[in-house]
Amino acid sequence: MSRLSLPQLLPIYFMCSLKQTAGAFFTLWFITYVTTLALLAFFRAIGFNFSTFDGASQVSGLAVGLLILCLSFPFWQHVLLAIIGR
Repeated sequence: MSRLSLPQLLPIYFMCSLKQTAGAFFTLWFITYVTTLALLAFFRAIGFNFSTFDGASQVSGLAVGLLILCLSFPFWQHVLLAIIGR
């Protein structure tokens, strides 16, 4: 179902120098796995509603861009406000 595997995630985990415990690694693996499945279902739902690949790819591209823009701002809000001095 998903092409995510431990050998693919392991080098990325250590290159980012995250906490070196098994619990932290498998938490990241689980979150990545669930996110992959959720995005797969999201794209399939969009594709189901369109008769052509062109329309589905345009809407899904816009939707992913808006998701990234809108969902990432609250996490970085304190950093952005510190940069602009508020």
